[in-house]
Amino acid sequence: VLSPVFSDKEALELFDAHGATATFKATGNIQLINLFTQGNASLLAAYARSLSARGWAMDISEMKSLQEHRHATEVIDAAVRRLLQTVSDDATRELLYRLSLIVGQFKNGEIEITANVPPVINRPREKLSSLVGLWVEQRGDAYLAVSPIVKPLSRTELAPTVRKKVFEC
Repeated sequence: VLSPVFSDKEALELFDAHGATATFKATGNIQLINLFTQGNASLLAAYARSLSARGWAMDISEMKSLQEHRHATEVIDAAVRRLLQTVSDDATRELLYRLSLIVGQFKNGEIEITANVPPVINRPREKLSSLVGLWVEQRGDAYLAVSPIVKPLSRTELAPTVRKKVFEC
């Protein structure tokens, strides 16, 4: 699900609105969280609510939780429900999960390479067309990017062997 991309300044304002402590803000935590969430407003708000409930404590276990998106389970669970409602084809969802492994933006060439990882996904551009707008953002003429809300699903919805082969490409 595409949502506004927050700058570090906007993320700071959001965390301020949730009562972030001066110590929490001064240590670069918000910039790190903004990086993990790729500036996704829904994920940032979920992280702010979760960290506020935990008293803004930040340690190694919290960092791991950030990387694994444990602070945003309600947002991710809602995304799964919406994904199942909007993308009924298993192969199209498989393509989305594979593309979510790509860091940052990608082009058509990466789509074809990713789709050719066994088990092969036929007609990847056709499948991609149903994802653009809701789950994949068009960035300029040649680039695309998967919504960061989908990215955690690649860990649970893709077979480890497929993840490994996609990374090797």
